[in-house]
Amino acid sequence: MGGVLYMCDLNSESVNSPRITTVYTRSGDNGSTSIGSIKLPKYHPCVHFIGSIDEALAFIGLAIENSSVDLIVRDLEYVYELLLKIASSLKSNWCPSEDLILDIERRINNKVKPNKIITNYVKNPRRGGVALTAITRTVIRRAERWFWQCFHDTSLGCKNIGVLLNRLSDLIFTIQYQALLLEASK
Repeated sequence: MGGVLYMCDLNSESVNSPRITTVYTRSGDNGSTSIGSIKLPKYHPCVHFIGSIDEALAFIGLAIENSSVDLIVRDLEYVYELLLKIASSLKSNWCPSEDLILDIERRINNKVKPNKIITNYVKNPRRGGVALTAITRTVIRRAERWFWQCFHDTSLGCKNIGVLLNRLSDLIFTIQYQALLLEASK
């Protein structure tokens, strides 16, 4: 399949791995793109949603690379894996279960939360990817807004994707606060 990029294990020697022959298809040169079986203009909310998830993945990847606390890395990797599932959800019809959302709520409830309003949330952005985690949360919130517009405008996605994005931004808030505390104690 020329022109289609796949996420794959770069260390894999599998003969079943798709071979990329080109990275362009020219199919979007008219200003439209396909998501699943639906052709949409590139300015459509569903396209913005997917782009926002891609951006969140990039920032959370940077946050993982910059964190020096194993607990924070594990939490961020958990969110990263869920964002990967969300990224393909419009094409794969993956829908998060209620149990998954409840699990994230339990994770949020088990995290340390601020007991007062924090006026300078990112006190030292050079420490442990705290600022990158803040940016990740901002981009996830944007993805959530684009998702709801996409969901209401098309038949793509399921309601629980929006709910999951909302909970992930809350989980990222608690991870960011925990990272701030743990990195500052070093």
